[in-house]
Amino acid sequence: MKKYSFIVLFFIVLQASAQNSYVLKGSFSAAKETEIRLMGFIGTKDTLLAQTKTDASGNFLLQYPKKYKGAATLQIKETSNLIVLLNNENVEITWADFKDFSALQFTNSTENEAFQQAYTINMDAQKKLAGLNYLLPFYKKDHAKKEMTAQLEQEINIENSRFEAYLNKLPHTSYAKAYLRYRALLQQLQKENKTQVEAGDAEAAFLALNFSDENLFYSGLAKELFDAYLKQTFTLQEEALIVSKLNAFSDVLKKSSQVNNKALNQYSEYLMKEY
Repeated sequence: MKKYSFIVLFFIVLQASAQNSYVLKGSFSAAKETEIRLMGFIGTKDTLLAQTKTDASGNFLLQYPKKYKGAATLQIKETSNLIVLLNNENVEITWADFKDFSALQFTNSTENEAFQQAYTINMDAQKKLAGLNYLLPFYKKDHAKKEMTAQLEQEINIENSRFEAYLNKLPHTSYAKAYLRYRALLQQLQKENKTQVEAGDAEAAFLALNFSDENLFYSGLAKELFDAYLKQTFTLQEEALIVSKLNAFSDVLKKSSQVNNKALNQYSEYLMKEY
């Protein structure tokens, strides 16, 4: 009787464990018998979600908390790091060559498939924009090529809108949608030699963020966004203007984070420590 009671209890424990977690399963043939760590984010800090070791074939299985919805870094010891998005999915990853991102495959994960697709679209658009923006000034100088200039400008507008058009098609419940928008803003803020208009647009988008949003809190990007915005602000020449912008940022952060004390406290602690 005791034997059967133990089996029943063991089954209940397993079932409860399964209900409280999701599985991240992977196959990394280039990382056999290697330590794997899944690091999540809490505001401006990292947190260990799970860890294990690949077997002799490079296979592994991790369980991450069901309540965790956000970005994470899959750390392959002394080999590579990979960003994964976690949102109520049992994720499967196959990656044979860590130097080739086209060899990376996700299965059963709409979040990570959307992230990959958006990344591909953005990279393709940026390559085309580099060529188009290079040619445009030459065509503008030649008044005989007005029609070609207009065509180039139209193509530039199309390429500039491809990434956002893709994000707009994703459902509002998609974590990839929120994460990619944060990453796009970070890219805007970090851009070197921004025009005054570009800097103003990036600042307006940053100050419009909802700093109490859990999507941001678990994205791992809050700290980078703060650093990028403050770096942009400190490049200004007028001290009075810098102080004015810092005060505006402080007011926005406090107001926006009022409904999320853990976010406000952690963000404030980081900013006071670093700046």
